[in-house]
Amino acid sequence: MLNIFAVGITTGLSLNGDADPITSPRVSYAVEWVTQITFVVFIVEAALKIVAYGPVPWHYFTSPNGEGYFNGFDFLLVMLSVALINQVCHECIL
Repeated sequence: MLNIFAVGITTGLSLNGDADPITSPRVSYAVEWVTQITFVVFIVEAALKIVAYGPVPWHYFTSPNGEGYFNGFDFLLVMLSVALINQVCHECIL
């Protein structure tokens, strides 16, 4: 829950724009730092939940109580984020 709250705060700060005098290099640095931390938390959460299913890791996506849909959505968002980060990093290197 705290992770989602942090994502909401950093999203709001990052959408603040350059016109606001509150936006400073320190705020930008903090937003980037919190964004990276929350990204890592989401990756670790997904990995731990998949590992927790033991010999049947596909139950992460197909759990009978309906949680599988949310897990699938979370996993899709994490994988899209990883793909976007790889795209951005690849463009930075070139």
